[in-house]
Amino acid sequence: MRLRAPSNLPVVALAMVFAVGLALACGKSEGGSTKPQPGAGAGAGAREVRVAHPRVGAFSRSLTLSAALEAKDQVEVVARVEGPITAVMVDLGDHVTRGQVMARIEPEDFAARSEQANAEREQAEADLARVDQLSKSRMATPQALEQARTRAAVARAQAQLIGRQLRDTAVRAPFAGGVSRRDVSVGAYVKVGAPLFEMVSSEDLRLVVEIPEDYLGVVEHGDLAKVRILGHDLDAKITRISPTVATNNRTYRVEADVAGGEGMAAGMFVQAVIDVGVEKDAARVPRSAVFNVLGRNRVLVAKGGRAEVREVEFLGEEGADAVVLGVAPGDAVIADGAETIAPGSSVTVSGARPEADARGNSPEGPG
Repeated sequence: MRLRAPSNLPVVALAMVFAVGLALACGKSEGGSTKPQPGAGAGAGAREVRVAHPRVGAFSRSLTLSAALEAKDQVEVVARVEGPITAVMVDLGDHVTRGQVMARIEPEDFAARSEQANAEREQAEADLARVDQLSKSRMATPQALEQARTRAAVARAQAQLIGRQLRDTAVRAPFAGGVSRRDVSVGAYVKVGAPLFEMVSSEDLRLVVEIPEDYLGVVEHGDLAKVRILGHDLDAKITRISPTVATNNRTYRVEADVAGGEGMAAGMFVQAVIDVGVEKDAARVPRSAVFNVLGRNRVLVAKGGRAEVREVEFLGEEGADAVVLGVAPGDAVIADGAETIAPGSSVTVSGARPEADARGNSPEGPG
């Protein structure tokens, strides 16, 4: 009887399974990754953004801001001597000329003291003349002559002081202007330094504009400004610029001198239009594209699938656009939400073809 050889099929099958598993394991360890899935590419996980291409052209740089008129000179008129008020000649709103008497303080006491001081001065000067004559004939010592000179000098100074006090009983306007406040009435007893009136100059006014810090360095001395008031434009010129920015509102103060006129008064609010020149290559971008970081204006440009930072100079606004320097017509400026996108992060332009992004071409906005 012939014996049948044992079947080898189970062994062969087991060997084949082992070989296939080994091949798969080696393939993973050598390649490190599997074949990319369809649809995976450079834009995977990127933020979709809308872009706008800047429109470049000339831009007349001007700032239109609310402003105020202030008096160039504004002072408190105070009492220079002590005493009761005997007369008040002006009231709120009155116009006075330089040196005009506005009020009087009781002068009788000062007049009597002035008369006495003048008499003492005359006596001291007479004594000095007598001692001087005696000294020439050696009948008075040099010490006596020196003492006489001192007494005469003191008497003259005292007479001058009391004479000035007598004159100061007439309270006079320090300059031509208007009375903006009256603080005194007849019969009131005032001390030295007590406020009697407030005066403001009416001939010369000062335009005061608080300009946002974005325009620091844009407005310069000598720039022309128009003051719009009551439907009329008045010309002015920038004369003073503050070197510091206010921390409470991030503005800096600019002033211009304005000639006063009918219908103009200190304290009025007006509109100031400041001409700061013409920029030939100004770019228009959506206002929402511009954001500020630590005092610097920026935009983001979509380039090569990444968000690239561009610092820009803000010139002004034109409709819904911001007018800036620092971007070119071909730049794809991210129009919305740029301040929420980290510089260098992946972006994909809304409406752009995915294969174009995968090739690394600069994204373009929808046509």
